[in-house]
Amino acid sequence: MKKQMFVLIGLALMLSSALVHAQTIAMKANVPFNFIVSGKALPAGEYTVQTLYGGEVLLIQGGGNTVSVVSSHRCESASASDTSKLIFRRAQGTYFLTQVWSMGSTAGRELPKSHPQRERELAKNDPAQQVVVLAE
Repeated sequence: MKKQMFVLIGLALMLSSALVHAQTIAMKANVPFNFIVSGKALPAGEYTVQTLYGGEVLLIQGGGNTVSVVSSHRCESASASDTSKLIFRRAQGTYFLTQVWSMGSTAGRELPKSHPQRERELAKNDPAQQVVVLAE
């Protein structure tokens, strides 16, 4: 009986530590340009970004009822972000959403490259630049 109780307590501790590490993001941002996320072109406009499934998936809604569901992975920073923000990579006037950060967190969400070949081609003649859009 004691052995089963210790196993249950151990499982509960493992589950609670996994939940503590799950990152929750919920923010709004006004993106002033068209952009690409996970291969899908989205129009400029106001967007809400939130995490699903313990942070592994981002739900991006807005821009005229556009919805995009994107897998992401955790990325780290040495210091906590001082603002909530969306980070884009711009090459030859094309914007790609690359990261999402919440204010006060050292962990963000990074999105896979939408079109790696296309991004490389665009960056050949015009080095990619980072563009930050603040969120609330």
